[in-house]
Amino acid sequence: LRTIEHRLQMWEDRQVHSLPAGAAEREALARRCGFAGERPLAAFDARLAEVRSRVRALADRHYLRSTRHQDAVLALLAQDDVDAALIEAVLGGCGLRDLPRAARHLRAMATEPFFLLARSRTERALAALVPMLLELVKQTPDPDSTLENLARIAAAVGGRATFYDLLGGSPKVLRLYCDLAGWATYLVNLLGEVPGLPDELADSLNQPARRPDMLLREARFLVQGITDLVPPLRFFQARELAATAVRDLEDWTQPQVQRHLSHLAIAITGVVLERSIGERAREWGLPVEGYRQTRFAVLGVGKLGSRELSYASDMDVIFVADPGGTCRRNGRSGDEFWTRVAQDVMRVLGEGRIYEIDPRLRPWGDGSELVPNLDALRRYWSEPRDLWERMAMLRLAHVAGDPTISGECIELIRGTALLAPLPLDAAREVRDMRRRLEDSVAGRDHVKRGWGGYVDHEFIAHYRSFGVAPADLPPGGAVSDTLARLAELGRIPAEAASELTAGLEWLRFVEARMRLTAGKAVSSIPTDAAARGELARRCHHASLQSFDAAMHAARETARRWFDRLIV
Repeated sequence: LRTIEHRLQMWEDRQVHSLPAGAAEREALARRCGFAGERPLAAFDARLAEVRSRVRALADRHYLRSTRHQDAVLALLAQDDVDAALIEAVLGGCGLRDLPRAARHLRAMATEPFFLLARSRTERALAALVPMLLELVKQTPDPDSTLENLARIAAAVGGRATFYDLLGGSPKVLRLYCDLAGWATYLVNLLGEVPGLPDELADSLNQPARRPDMLLREARFLVQGITDLVPPLRFFQARELAATAVRDLEDWTQPQVQRHLSHLAIAITGVVLERSIGERAREWGLPVEGYRQTRFAVLGVGKLGSRELSYASDMDVIFVADPGGTCRRNGRSGDEFWTRVAQDVMRVLGEGRIYEIDPRLRPWGDGSELVPNLDALRRYWSEPRDLWERMAMLRLAHVAGDPTISGECIELIRGTALLAPLPLDAAREVRDMRRRLEDSVAGRDHVKRGWGGYVDHEFIAHYRSFGVAPADLPPGGAVSDTLARLAELGRIPAEAASELTAGLEWLRFVEARMRLTAGKAVSSIPTDAAARGELARRCHHASLQSFDAAMHAARETARRWFDRLIV
């Protein structure tokens, strides 16, 4: 049909859509459309009639002429009294366990909260969507909870008829929201809590994933001229979490997911730190020592340092500042200034339910100064440190603040942690640490601390890194990158690096799927057969048996290499 239209308009050099009436003109058009032979016009007319007939049949089937099923769907959504037979006719065979409850969710989706918008339009827009929607719901691990989550998403939308028109016009967007509803209850909670997020998410996914520098620029832009940082940063975080989850459900690898979540946390922390310093400086003046402003930085430890954050992860940090300094406006000490800044950062991120900050890995632990200065760090690391602390510091990296003081701290701490002599019984000590962690989750099927959990992978990477110069290891020390580098250096077999990396990614994938559902930092696999089977489906396993086999293979591989390499 478009070809015919183009040939007409090219010939006429004007916007014309009507076929010519005369036989000669129609035959000329037929030839321009590629029909030749003795009877080009007859072949053209036959082909045109066939196409028109097929298009009209499709249109009739889908929306021009109602069918009994479409009438039933609309009756379910619109009628005040709905009987069990009607519910069965619409929802039967969709994998739903509680049909009356599912019907209530659909009817709630058909209501329009704004009295200015016609309810009938919303009902008809949703009715047209229901067959495709139910087919997608049927494919999710738990159709009942999926439909409930879709109702919660719809409740967060303003003009629902327009939203349903958007879903009906884009199968990709419809699948996106069904995937979120079926696989990521955590994100559904965000979509309900954060006004405007459903629409913003659809727009965000039409663009490439934002690079780290773009995340920081956008976060800075969002808080310009705004006193309360929490609402814009919470919205920004929620949008990026939701977009990351969608890409995770589509095709992103776990390292891609972890890096993006880490860079998001770094961008938000950087903006909060900049605001905290600015506000404190306006009141007190910046601390100066010897005509030079003292420096401050936030260092990341653990998964934040190695850029391996997952959903609902907290952030392990160490604050550090230059020693000394006096604030110009009120004469207070630099130590007090930077302590207040660190407290402000923790308050904004924590009370705003953006991130939980854990600073307990700082020198001398939880009861010490919140912000150790550089001199204190040098004193602390000049003495022998416990092996567990040395291992923890191997994933130390800059997060926010002054990068030069970060660099000095990282060089000092990582260098000492890696190169200081090991105790003679280091391997036994590492094995004891691992056993204590395993004992701490006894009775639970824990993917991190349990037998063969990914702590095995982390301990192997850390233990085999001792004695290697910091410059020869990946910055930040992501576990998979470290394993690959250790294989290149000949400190572990190449086979070990390959097998351990695959197992690590699988175990963290399972953990991420649990967190997307639970909305909190869970690492224990359910032991109940039904819940475990649902998790198996969320992890793309058709049966619980194949899921359990994959779990056992990853864990057995981790423990086998742990026993061989921690010696």
